[in-house]
Amino acid sequence: MKHLWITLLVVGLVAVAATADTVFSAEGEICVEYPTLVVSSDASFVSGYSGDVGDVSVELSLDSATLDEFLVYARAVIANVELAAELTLPVQTSSDTCLQVNLGTTAGGIDVETVLVAEDGVAGLEFSLSVEEPNPVEQLTFGFNLDEALAPIQPTCAFQFSRASAAMRFPLPCDLGSLRVEPSWTCSGFDQLAVTLGPIPEVLPGLRFSIEMTYTTEEKTVELIPSLSVASSFCVTPFLSLDWDKSAVSLNGLKVLALDMRCEIGAVRARGILELSPGDVALVADPYCGLFGLIWSVTGCCGEEGEASIAFFFGSGPLLGIAAIALEAEIPVLPGLVLNPQAMMKLDGTGRFSLDWSYDLADAVGSAGTDS
Repeated sequence: MKHLWITLLVVGLVAVAATADTVFSAEGEICVEYPTLVVSSDASFVSGYSGDVGDVSVELSLDSATLDEFLVYARAVIANVELAAELTLPVQTSSDTCLQVNLGTTAGGIDVETVLVAEDGVAGLEFSLSVEEPNPVEQLTFGFNLDEALAPIQPTCAFQFSRASAAMRFPLPCDLGSLRVEPSWTCSGFDQLAVTLGPIPEVLPGLRFSIEMTYTTEEKTVELIPSLSVASSFCVTPFLSLDWDKSAVSLNGLKVLALDMRCEIGAVRARGILELSPGDVALVADPYCGLFGLIWSVTGCCGEEGEASIAFFFGSGPLLGIAAIALEAEIPVLPGLVLNPQAMMKLDGTGRFSLDWSYDLADAVGSAGTDS
């Protein structure tokens, strides 16, 4: 019975999308891991209305053919004021109902935004002002029952003050960069004052320094922060790190962390990464320390082009250090429908195959209009 009403919901979304001024999109994935043959899948469907005044949409998410959650979104623009609301309705009992309402407007170079969040019986509010240059005050933010991640933090619906912050930037002469001042407060009072000066002019080619000062009610810290910017005109770009002793305020040397190669060989794009210090950089997924890949274009449906790629991952593999091989393609197969098959084959006998798919009604209609 459950699968029947899920099917009816999906069909209803498609039917709504068939009317004028509506939008419909869908995406999903089917994955098989071997040799255990574990199968997983997920999908989401979005249908709604899009017009000059605003948008309304409903998103339906499924996890392994089980209804996971509803997401209802609405946006309207009235007299230069944008109002957006997002309501998440969970189906699983382990999830919480969440409502987020955004109200924003722009006037005289000032962006004003108010965010209301209600989740599991707890509500919070954030109010912020963002000012365009050259005004030195960049942003003011006030939070009530919300942390910086916009999550309610107090078990009450009364809007109690929880935090406030400001960001100010003052340009400095003589190529000294700028002076950035960021005070913050909590419900207990003053929290800290962060002051950043710089970056100052280059000491050596590409090497600059900034000064960061932090003041709290308990301590004051001052740090000299080096930064290095190296531009490469070749197809190989080094990732460098400064061996900086913060306690002694001394620069002991330069460390090459990785090499990144990007080049084109005819119609094929090549990409290679070699991590020379895997513990200090993470450019390649664990447990590998390098990769070499090729990407090329493939012909898809309706005059659209897709891509295909192959990548060799290096680690402790038995064949020239090759530990895994990845194959991937992204191919338009029908108007609005794109298939994305992927395979990761590890030389230890394990791996995974997956098929991602996405459909967009607007792309399908646009393609049909172009063909006619």
